[in-house]
Amino acid sequence: MRCFTVCMIIALSACGGGDAGKDGTSCSVSDDGMSITCSDGTSVDVSQGGAGNGATQGEPGPSGETGATGTDGTDGMDGPDGADGMDGPDGTDGPEGTAEPCVASTDPSSGIITLDCPGSDPVIVNDDDGDGIANGYDTCPGSDDSDDADGDGVADGCDACEGYDDRLLRVYDGDSICTSDADADALLGVRAITGSLYINRGLTSIASLKCLTTVGGYLRIDYNDRLVTLDGLENLTTVGGDLVIYENRALTSLSGLESLTTVGNDLNIQYNLLTSMAGLDSLTTVGNDMRIANNADLTSLDGLESLTSAGGFLYIRFNDSITNLAGLKNLNAVGGDLNIRYNPVLTSLGLESLTAVGARLYLLDNPLLPQCLVDDEVPGYNVVGLVTASTGNSNACP
Repeated sequence: MRCFTVCMIIALSACGGGDAGKDGTSCSVSDDGMSITCSDGTSVDVSQGGAGNGATQGEPGPSGETGATGTDGTDGMDGPDGADGMDGPDGTDGPEGTAEPCVASTDPSSGIITLDCPGSDPVIVNDDDGDGIANGYDTCPGSDDSDDADGDGVADGCDACEGYDDRLLRVYDGDSICTSDADADALLGVRAITGSLYINRGLTSIASLKCLTTVGGYLRIDYNDRLVTLDGLENLTTVGGDLVIYENRALTSLSGLESLTTVGNDLNIQYNLLTSMAGLDSLTTVGNDMRIANNADLTSLDGLESLTSAGGFLYIRFNDSITNLAGLKNLNAVGGDLNIRYNPVLTSLGLESLTAVGARLYLLDNPLLPQCLVDDEVPGYNVVGLVTASTGNSNACP
């Protein structure tokens, strides 16, 4: 603003508006420099850019030349690619093909169900034994019901006594004593004897006892010098009293007793040519005393692995060839004395499950049995009575 005012004053002076003009008119600038007052009464407000009185307006200057046209700008960089569009929705599944159904049919007489599917051979779905009779309709599951060799109306495999007419099975009431093969033959078809059965002195075969399942009293097989096998007792499951197999000088095996599970009283096996107890594999319980003694060829008690208890005492004595007792590894209780004595080549015990001896322990006079093994095992037997187990055993420790 001040620059503009000063310029105006200078312009007015040049035009005759100074302190002494031609007509004697004089002008002065206000103190604030914003107006001019002349002696002739003329006043100019220069703050608004007004022209001085009488000032001649100068001619406009020539127009400036047109500037040069600027150069084009550099092209911008390409922008990033746009994001891919979203996948369209999945197409609708077409309709499922139509398959021909399988057809099941049932034979009302046999119960057989046959499944017939297109393109496949018919399949019988409920006849596991293939005898043409449905499961659940069989009289003998697992066997062909049409097989009946003995003609008793019971399929082979389900006979109480194979090869014998089950309709003729009977119970023998009382005791029976067999001293010859003919006596044994007379018991063919007997399934149970309510009393005791004695087989002694002169038998060579007991095959005719094949239907026998139960003896209510004692079963004694003794003094048969020509009896070499117990075949014929394969269905025997229970002896209510004692089972005694004693002094059969030709008997080398207990095969034939595989079904026996229970001896109600004593088990006494002495003076035979047995090499093991194989044949007693199903025996779990002896109700009272158990003696295995004086069997010169017996090398082990293998075959007694199922036995878990003896209700009375257990004697294992005078067996010249026995080396270990591992066949009794599952025996856990002896109700009476445990007596293991005079077994000259016994080298180990193996009574690993035995935790209870109800009376006394005699474990001595086994010259090859290391005493240190005896000392290690005996405390685990939990013997109730007197322990005598430090005499006549070996002082050598393995």
